[in-house]
Amino acid sequence: DSMSTEGPEAPAVAPASRRVVAFLAVGTRGDVQPLAILAASLAKRGGGRTTVYFVTNREHKTLVEGPLTSAGVRSIEYLSLPPATPAAPVKPPDEQDAHDQQRILGDERHREECICALEAAFGVVCFHSAGDHSLRRGDELGGALVVINLFALEGWHIAEALGIPVAVASPTVVPYTPPSSFAKRFRRAYPGLYQSLIDREDGTPASWREVEHWLWPVFTERWGRWRSERLGLNEVPFLTGGVTTQRPTQLIYGCSPSVIQVPGYWPDTVQACGSWLPPDDWEPDVRVPARLMQDFFNVSGEARNVGSGGGGVVAITLSTVFDMGLLGGADEAKHIIDIVASALKTCGLRGIFIMSKDSCLEAAWNSLYQDVKKAAKKRKLDDADDACDDETWVGGDGTVQGYVGSIPFQQLFPMCLGALHHGGSGTTAAALRAGIPQIICPCVFDQFFWAERMSWLGVSPAPLKASDLTRSGASMERTLCTAFAFLSRPETQEDARNLQTSVRSEHESVDTAVDVLESVVGVRILRPECSSHNQGVKILELPNGWRVACTSKVEALYLFNEMDAYFRHVSPVADGVIIDVGANIGMFLLAANAWLGRDAGGIPRRARTYLAIEPMGMNAACFTQNVAIHGAAVGVELHRCGMTNEANARKGRMDFTYYPHMPGNSTAYPDEKISLQQSSMKREFLEGAEVFSCPVLTLTALLDQFHPGLEKIDLVKLDVEGAELEVLQGLSDKWWTIITQIVVEVHDVNNRVQTVEMLLRAKCFNTTVELHESGSNAWLVWGSRWLV
Repeated sequence: DSMSTEGPEAPAVAPASRRVVAFLAVGTRGDVQPLAILAASLAKRGGGRTTVYFVTNREHKTLVEGPLTSAGVRSIEYLSLPPATPAAPVKPPDEQDAHDQQRILGDERHREECICALEAAFGVVCFHSAGDHSLRRGDELGGALVVINLFALEGWHIAEALGIPVAVASPTVVPYTPPSSFAKRFRRAYPGLYQSLIDREDGTPASWREVEHWLWPVFTERWGRWRSERLGLNEVPFLTGGVTTQRPTQLIYGCSPSVIQVPGYWPDTVQACGSWLPPDDWEPDVRVPARLMQDFFNVSGEARNVGSGGGGVVAITLSTVFDMGLLGGADEAKHIIDIVASALKTCGLRGIFIMSKDSCLEAAWNSLYQDVKKAAKKRKLDDADDACDDETWVGGDGTVQGYVGSIPFQQLFPMCLGALHHGGSGTTAAALRAGIPQIICPCVFDQFFWAERMSWLGVSPAPLKASDLTRSGASMERTLCTAFAFLSRPETQEDARNLQTSVRSEHESVDTAVDVLESVVGVRILRPECSSHNQGVKILELPNGWRVACTSKVEALYLFNEMDAYFRHVSPVADGVIIDVGANIGMFLLAANAWLGRDAGGIPRRARTYLAIEPMGMNAACFTQNVAIHGAAVGVELHRCGMTNEANARKGRMDFTYYPHMPGNSTAYPDEKISLQQSSMKREFLEGAEVFSCPVLTLTALLDQFHPGLEKIDLVKLDVEGAELEVLQGLSDKWWTIITQIVVEVHDVNNRVQTVEMLLRAKCFNTTVELHESGSNAWLVWGSRWLV
């Protein structure tokens, strides 16, 4: 019974009927709103043919619910994860406190909410440990697509588990780059996958160019265990030989080509199509009190909702980075409000602070201007507009005013001279669309890119540092005054207007993006039933940087450490023939390849033919994955059967006992195994044993059937947990005479070590016998000879 190392057969596809597109958008307003705009446009265009769902953070309910509902989006689901969480260093498990553990639980809850939302949208289910291993619903789907942003990579993995195509829509260029050591570590850990990605074209389903550009985070360790245990996928994406089937991922940037440079080295699956800005009716305009319009913005009542751009007011929108804890707390917020207000007054300008409700910035504002707020409340207002907006317009003085809540930037920015903000993609795009210059203080992610890009385009001074805003003294005020003066320069205003003209000319950017999304809506792939042999497979990083698939990390590490012992008195032969009886998870194969390549200057040297024999399904599944991980498939055959002597082979099958905690100790002779190991192995390692019936044959029968023309066998490695003599007895003289080297692990029961040594000598081998390891009953017996 032979099993190849090739991937699964072509998947079945579901019959055509309805089309469903689900958006998963996570992050701040600037990360989420552009995808909501695409979802609304797709729902309107679909005319009932496409059902659209939208999933986002609960805090964005007021931002997206009205426009999406009116556009015909079927359902809007909300996640409990905050869109902006305070920054915190990553700690090792032994240093985590209760707060750290709570964050981990929150992350797990967020992932589960994402799974449930997408399962409900498509009517299909992911892998469940309870035993539902296939996708048994949703067969009426005629087309499906998951659309995510770059802060919702959970959706990429979930889409794979659901068998549904995925696209990425990002309002900003990828906000991260791989660590400098990523390529080197990846190549060391997954040499086979690395070479496969290097050789592939973009989108087939992925290339190394795509990995380096944006896909590399899907390979990080935070996903592996979750992919395996919750989604039923391989821990590592794009591995062959597993149950996953993947298609290319299209990445669309909602960025203006007039603003960003589109280099020729981008992958073919990446494109920029202009900013996805909200239409004028996306949000209702905020009612601005008449006294502010006239006295603060210098706009007449008749022009209340029409931008004038010349009022000398600077919009200050730093609440997001305060919410993330990147500029400190309420004390730092009070300091920044004071110093910004002082600089504005020095420059003869005014400022309006936009603040999130219940934020530390609002708390700081109330502390500074509580007397003004109380006076305003006592004052009898003649303007009805003032009375109804008193809760959001929170007062200030002649230099600065405060607003709490969400205000449409397309309404606010045209009334302003410029904007001081953190460099979020949405705020940056809104300022460009309004034709106003900007001052940017970046703190995290893509904010640094936008700050540098705006400065290079001449619509922003050099980026401020967070430390510029938090330090005290006259030097900070001078820095801000210089930046504010930049906003008023005629050439700055002209550059901003010119960019505005270019950006507004890209009025079809939303339609272009929706066209791309519709083109990648695909038929759902029905994943094959998950084999029980793929459950519980883990990826372990070994001390030398290799990654290996295994079911017991403890045993895999033990196997790795014992490999050198096998090569003490025998050597693999390049372009030779190796027979590995008891191949387990393939550690001997990897070790032999490494041994052959150690002096080859990086050029891979392998055996011409490698026959691996392994009866246990879980071990064989890991062997197959490790062949794929390390690109070792050439010349390798995996035979799923047990080896024995002629008498047992006539039965056709034998029972093997499988130990899930120590799968390499699985055996046809469990009583002997327990007797030998009970003094040296923890009792729990042998718990949970299962018995499987496996086909058996002799090594002679296998060679006669699959390789009758072999003229030389360069190395036989045999590790069969108590069946050593039986396997050796199953070799006929025809095959004994062409073997040049052999190494056998032997359990010293009933003088078996001496018997094996005498057998090898009778076959004309020079032998060496050594204890495998101190304190064990396992010995290694080597035999070697030269053929004439």
